[in-house]
Amino acid sequence: MDALIVDDAAPQRLRHSHIPTPAPTAHEALIETSAVSVNPTDLALLDAAPNRTVLGYEFSGIVLQPALDGTGPPAGARVAGMVMGGAWAQRVAVPSAQLAVVPEGIDLQSAATVPIAGVSALRALHAGGAILGRRVLVTGATGAVGACAVQLASVGGAAAIVAVARSQEYSDRLRTLGATRVVTNPREGGELADTVIDTVGGDLLPDAFAMTAAGGDLISVGRASGDDIVLPAQALEGAGGRSGRTIHTFFMPDESGDYGSDLRFILDLVSSGRLDVGVDHVEELRGDLSLLLWNMGRKTRAHDALVGPVLLGGPGHRRQPVRIVAVDIDDDIALIGRDIRGISSHGRLTVLARESARVGWLNVDAHVQSGFADAVHGQHVALVEVEVEVGDLRRALDQERGHEHAVVGELLLEVLETLTNQLQPFITIRRRATGEHEND
Repeated sequence: MDALIVDDAAPQRLRHSHIPTPAPTAHEALIETSAVSVNPTDLALLDAAPNRTVLGYEFSGIVLQPALDGTGPPAGARVAGMVMGGAWAQRVAVPSAQLAVVPEGIDLQSAATVPIAGVSALRALHAGGAILGRRVLVTGATGAVGACAVQLASVGGAAAIVAVARSQEYSDRLRTLGATRVVTNPREGGELADTVIDTVGGDLLPDAFAMTAAGGDLISVGRASGDDIVLPAQALEGAGGRSGRTIHTFFMPDESGDYGSDLRFILDLVSSGRLDVGVDHVEELRGDLSLLLWNMGRKTRAHDALVGPVLLGGPGHRRQPVRIVAVDIDDDIALIGRDIRGISSHGRLTVLARESARVGWLNVDAHVQSGFADAVHGQHVALVEVEVEVGDLRRALDQERGHEHAVVGELLLEVLETLTNQLQPFITIRRRATGEHEND
């Protein structure tokens, strides 16, 4: 069967491969995947996963072989579910307790975006007890889990729902999801909250804790603050007499694996129109990996924009141009580190950091090590996909031989040629800036 496997020799540590179809145990069903979702967990594990690992946690598809123990959906059923890795493949063996039948009216692409975000949000809210009549505060409300938490709190009858986002740009959208107030910092939330759902962690955690009422619950989702939760002493000492605050933390998916009933509940809400899910981008399983990885990086800043999961469609053989994706910060092009990091092991990328050159019409900035996560903190960010025929790039380099920084352009060409073993004829580049479109 076709799969994406981890491979140290591949530029993005991912390559297409043909591997054996998994043999399900008695309590597992064999699923033909229709769509699988890419989420921050996959991105976090990509750098550390051993060779030949198949990543992927959530999926949708068709039951090829039901569980032999008689549990779970029958053959031919449309299902969605979660698995502890292995979903980025044509087929996956999944415990039947982790599956839910997808109701009619929900397409399988949308269903693949539901499991982790929906079940995580549901279990986070349940960890804080009954929601009816309680005040709820959600950080990272524009991310997949945060947006689901806002909607589920509304469905559960919360008295007030404060959504924390980095920008007021999404206020209208968050209010349609059920938020009664949208703020950019938890401390702007007004009254203390009985239930605080934190999907961001880090520096925001003390503020989220400070907004937790006496007897309230702070739920840290997906190890947003890492393996350790650290609070400054003043956050505890300045509690104003508040006591009995409880901090919960959990990670999805975990080894318990009994997600089916929660997932069925979430899918029923989607089917009835009470829960809205979105898809940010769809890419063929055998499509362009640099574009896929850019979208994976974009997922790490899900709290910055209302974006849905990235989907890998079922196996296909769509030929695409090779893409180098970059962000435009104050009119400088910065190649995304994840697309390039590790290609030049002799360190020339680091030496050339912040060097710039003009190769024909193409401005090149070799500050590639910071990667997308750092780049997005610039004030003026726009997606740039640069289109240039490789032959034209070579001719441009020949014309620039005397330029003191021409080596940067040569390095770019080296990177382009290294990205794939067989470089396709064109590198597609389109420029999308703030309200402008350039035809380069």
